[in-house]
Parts: sequence; C-alpha cells; structure tokens
Amino acid sequence: MLFTANLATAADTLALGRDLAIAPAALARVLAHGSAGSFALNRVAAVGGTLDRLAAHAGPLLRKDVRLVTDVAEAAGAEPDVVTSAATAALALMNRHRPTPG
Repeated sequence: MLFTANLATAADTLALGRDLAIAPAALARVLAHGSAGSFALNRVAAVGGTLDRLAAHAGPLLRKDVRLVTDVAEAAGAEPDVVTSAATAALALMNRHRPTPG
C-alpha cells in the first residue's frame, strides 16, 4: 500500500512540475538527489512521468494489494487515512488511463 501511495505522490509531483514547464525527467533527476528521492519516483520517471504505463503492468497487482490491506485494516477497526487516500488516488489515476479491451 505504501508503494502505491508513493506512486500517487510521485506522479502528482511530476504533473505539477509539467504544469510549471519543468520536464518530468529533469525534475525527477533533481528530486533524486534530495530527501524527495524514492523508488516510486524513479519508477514513475522511468515510464515517462505518469502512471499510464504502470497501470497496464502493475495496476492489477497494486489494486489487489491495496484491497487486501484495506480489508484487513477495516476488519481490525484501524483507520489508515492518509496512506489509504494516497493509494486510492494512485489507483484512480491508473483507472483513468487503463486501456479499454477490444
């Protein structure tokens, strides 16, 4: 779940940079040299700065993992609000770009 949440924040950060006329690859290189660097940021940057390509390959597995953790948390009465919200945001971004069958 944490990796999925990190994907959301990395993709959103690169999108913000793009809106500010900063190339995602350039922003990712700079961020990688400070405390913002992460495995998730590297994965998102490596596939062009969005979750489009990750959605096709990792989306189903990430959805399963988030669902399992969310189910366990709910059953235990836990409320992992921030990480759940961020992970759900990543899945929503992936759903927007999921290829349609046919």
